[in-house]
Amino acid sequence: MTRIDFWYANDCPNAPSVRRVLDECLRRRDLAATTVHEHQGGDYPSPTILVDGVDILGESPVTGAACRLFLPSRDRTLDALASSQE
Repeated sequence: MTRIDFWYANDCPNAPSVRRVLDECLRRRDLAATTVHEHQGGDYPSPTILVDGVDILGESPVTGAACRLFLPSRDRTLDALASSQE
């Protein structure tokens, strides 16, 4: 089963919209019942989506939380979910 982690900083203004994109993509891939493990804070830029432990933007984790300027897109999220199902 695919593991999905969503990392975010509580005060990140982009986190809610990226979470909505993730939920939409899960529905489109027929994975709506998949558990998304949410993590507040941590050593990831906010927001970060990990699919099976890999940042879907292809970046390595950084030390310390910061708002991410380049956000996970709908297409990138769908591609990552599709790859995890192969």
